[in-house]
Amino acid sequence: MLEFEMKQGMHSSFQFEYYLESCNEVIRNPGWIYSPKGKVDISNECEWKIEAPENHQIKLSFARFNVGSSFVCRYSAFGVRVYKGNDSLPFYKMCGKFNETKTIKLPSKTGSIQYYSPYFDENTEFKVHVEFVKMCDEKIELNRNGKTLSKKLGNITDNYECNFYISAPEGFRIEAEFQELKMLGGAGRCEETAIELYESYELHNGFLEKLCKNEPIKFTSPENSLNILAKGALLDFVVKLTLKETLCGSKNNIILNDEKTETIQMSPYPANVY
Repeated sequence: MLEFEMKQGMHSSFQFEYYLESCNEVIRNPGWIYSPKGKVDISNECEWKIEAPENHQIKLSFARFNVGSSFVCRYSAFGVRVYKGNDSLPFYKMCGKFNETKTIKLPSKTGSIQYYSPYFDENTEFKVHVEFVKMCDEKIELNRNGKTLSKKLGNITDNYECNFYISAPEGFRIEAEFQELKMLGGAGRCEETAIELYESYELHNGFLEKLCKNEPIKFTSPENSLNILAKGALLDFVVKLTLKETLCGSKNNIILNDEKTETIQMSPYPANVY
């Protein structure tokens, strides 16, 4: 049985709080999910299926997590597993304890959370916030030919996060030169509006740098991939991407020469600015 309270949230949208007597539920609204109390063995494993609206992705923020000791985490099935779509292999697995918020964004409009805990004490718990964000991710492959891409994110309401997954051939690193960076409110809104750089598409790992100043900046990736996360209410920027060749493909070797360049132009036009 699924019981919930509907709470008034920001931007006149409703937030749901799910109190679960039965784990097997379908979640179609943003809100909080709390782990069940007590032992959850393999025969009554919990699963929450999540369905986002069209053109949206699922964002999961684990604000509290204390599931299992280092000993029991050795069991591969133990803990929390996050799946995207109908994949049979987990997108991400978690076990143990952490106090900081861990965020996972699924590159799909459907997904699920599975929980299995044959051990239980009064401190065993986790809390996860389910959010739906505008789907505007794109994969970009840099090559020797080069080209210019012009991007407009369209009408943005409330919240958005756009990821640009950039990959280069083996033996190259990516130099990202942000030539223009305009943000509403400037550096004072860094938590709400910013560009974040990651090593790859997995936002829960590989954080490199956060940009929130209206000034040109240049950054070189340590490997042959780079993820640019653009988020906030209003964000315009132009970034020049250049391939930098490395000897033998090692990130520690000397840069030999520049290759071709791509320029990405992005300009969102928000309907509601917060």
